[in-house]
Amino acid sequence: LLLSYLEQNVSASEKDCQSSVHSLKSKYLSPIIENLSPETNIEDIVNAIKKINTEYHQTAKGPAKLKVFEDFMKDFEDEQRQHSIQLPKLKKYYAELKTQNEELQKERSIYQQKVTEKNNLESRIHDQNVQVQALENKIAETKKRMKDELEKKDREHLKRVAALQQVRRDHEKRVSLEETHNIEDYEDSEHKNIKPMYSKLHILKGVVAILWTQFTNTNPGLTPFALDRMRHFRI
Repeated sequence: LLLSYLEQNVSASEKDCQSSVHSLKSKYLSPIIENLSPETNIEDIVNAIKKINTEYHQTAKGPAKLKVFEDFMKDFEDEQRQHSIQLPKLKKYYAELKTQNEELQKERSIYQQKVTEKNNLESRIHDQNVQVQALENKIAETKKRMKDELEKKDREHLKRVAALQQVRRDHEKRVSLEETHNIEDYEDSEHKNIKPMYSKLHILKGVVAILWTQFTNTNPGLTPFALDRMRHFRI
């Protein structure tokens, strides 16, 4: 019975001590081990072990107290050897990674600068396209306005030409009518003037014929030459 009690006591003590040391390890040591980086210092690990040791011996009890802590330290030494090998590699890796990050940052900065320049260029091109489009619209509006004005002037010119042609035709028609009336009036006037003259001439011819007959009768000795000459003076 005594032996069984002792075995149970050791077993219970061992469980309690293991729980205590694992709790202290999770509190002080594990965060450092899990976040190893080039900035990690060995002194941080040593200080964590010192805190674990102090608090463990303050809280742990029973016959398994020393054995559990010795086992913990053996495991820690194995981990420490592993980390002492990995830590330089980790530092080298982080150094290379830092260099790559710096180069990547430079490339990213250059890329961002190019993107900014590209955006600025596209913005300027857009503004220029807007200005060009506005200028083209203004030119198109000016051309349309000028075309409309020219067409309007052409229509007005054609109207004036048509009006002038109509005035000319009216004038020519009026002049033609006036000339026709003048000619008719002249012919009527001349006809009226000539008719009395013909009547007088007819009378005059009759008088001359009578006088010629009387002259030839009173002058029977006239020669044919003289008679022929006298005929030229007859009407």
